[in-house]
Amino acid sequence: MKNFVQVGDVLDYTPSAPVAGGTAVAIGKRVGVVVKSLAANEQGALRVSGVATLPKVEGDALTQGDLVYLNAEGLITKTSTSNTPAGYAAYPADAGVATAQVQLNG
Repeated sequence: MKNFVQVGDVLDYTPSAPVAGGTAVAIGKRVGVVVKSLAANEQGALRVSGVATLPKVEGDALTQGDLVYLNAEGLITKTSTSNTPAGYAAYPADAGVATAQVQLNG
């Protein structure tokens, strides 16, 4: 196929500030996870599909399939207002638990 570019589960990403590997970041109206730590203005890989374990708002209880969002603090939450769509809860996560497994939007 002449117009095929790439599979699309990992995209090139260049942060304006240093970012640690495994960190969820907003790219426009979507979320990706930085594959390995990057310095400011260093191009690297950003995973935009698949399931990732990410830090979440501990007060939120997630049911499998709940839509989830990335807030300004870099935490997964059920609150949609002013937050970036991240995907959905791949598995349940109780309130009081610090992480959630998220199926990224892709």
